[in-house]
Amino acid sequence: MAPHMPEIVHVNAREILDSRGNPTVECEIETASGPLAARQSRAEPPPENTRPWSFVTRTRNGYLGKGVRTAVANINDKLGPAVSGLSCLDQTAVDQRLLELDGTPNKTKLGANAILGVSMAAARAGAEVVGLHSGGTSEESTHGSCQRP
Repeated sequence: MAPHMPEIVHVNAREILDSRGNPTVECEIETASGPLAARQSRAEPPPENTRPWSFVTRTRNGYLGKGVRTAVANINDKLGPAVSGLSCLDQTAVDQRLLELDGTPNKTKLGANAILGVSMAAARAGAEVVGLHSGGTSEESTHGSCQRP
């Protein structure tokens, strides 16, 4: 008997402030896992990395240029609809869809913080479904190694 594959039914992102007062992306994924929906969120801060080869984040508006409204819009308008219908237990499929949608080697089109926010929220939702609550580590998973988007 195949395990239940809870599909992603909705993705929502919003701009929040982290503990240092910096804007960050919070991404929430709702899955259809039986009669109740599981909601998992992941706050993804913009990286402090300034190397020329680093991934590109979308942080150009508000908060002295550190706002993440563009990343939030990319999640809500493009990335969320692209992963709707996928199983939150199939991290490889989720990440592949996100990477295909962006289509650039350093995530310049949609932004690394947007892509990582959706990927991590999907991973947390999948972990909840199999009983690895947010306090668990990836090493506790029996599903193999973690994929990076």
